[in-house]
Amino acid sequence: MPAGAIKRVAHWSVVNATASDGCSAMHWLGNHHAPDLIIADPQLPDMNDWELIEYLASSGLYGNIPIFVLSSYSVSETQQRCNGVNIQQFLIKPFNPVDLVKAVDQMIISGNARQYLVKSL
Repeated sequence: MPAGAIKRVAHWSVVNATASDGCSAMHWLGNHHAPDLIIADPQLPDMNDWELIEYLASSGLYGNIPIFVLSSYSVSETQQRCNGVNIQQFLIKPFNPVDLVKAVDQMIISGNARQYLVKSL
């Protein structure tokens, strides 16, 4: 998905930071950025599958940040892995960006995400 695709579809007021790999995502987070929501792919080129998501979900620093998973794994495998780290929201690739906007809107309405959007695809 092009970096601006979410901005074009969404009506949120967000700061969008993109990381192409897990190391870049961790570097950005390590520079005292505290996003209100992380959208992440479990398959990153520099980490084992699910490593970043499992780390963030179990971290004392980042564990309270809602994570939305965009996965190319099967629904059953994604559901199982997400349940294992208490992640409630995911979409399977390919996905319709409008579905992502609706899901994130629901997270915002419920108070689980507010201002920032980190996308690690």
